[in-house]
Amino acid sequence: MANNKDWVATLLFNNPSSFDEIVAHGITPDNVNIQSEDFYKNNEEVQKAFTKDGNFDEVAFDNFYTSAVSTYNDFANEDWEKKLVDNLAKDPFDWTQPLKTEVKDVSATITPKMYNPDRRSMGITGIGVFGDPTFSIREIAQDNYVRDENGNKLD
Repeated sequence: MANNKDWVATLLFNNPSSFDEIVAHGITPDNVNIQSEDFYKNNEEVQKAFTKDGNFDEVAFDNFYTSAVSTYNDFANEDWEKKLVDNLAKDPFDWTQPLKTEVKDVSATITPKMYNPDRRSMGITGIGVFGDPTFSIREIAQDNYVRDENGNKLD
């Protein structure tokens, strides 16, 4: 495949937030390249981007280019297909997958602290019957405080 996309242009004009975002836009290590520093210094768009007070800012461009080369090397060395396969959830009942394949837990988790805002009991007074609330609505409202993730009251 031809290297028809430019890494510096991608970083400079698209400002991606992560490698995953870059891959989502169809840019892979196989179809992206990076040119020499002198190539970009002679580019009109790059000169516009790094011109400050009418002068080309060499220090800012050098810092940007060094960072771009570093991220390009990280991007090119990442094995994206392996990362994609590793993030897929494996079915524990799939007999076609190799032995000792890591199976990810995809079951639903139910938190043990189920909050009952009306303080009603179910099943105690009868099967499938809701009992009377243990607090009145006013008492429940007085007990409503902002709580942290552990259930402690915050001031």
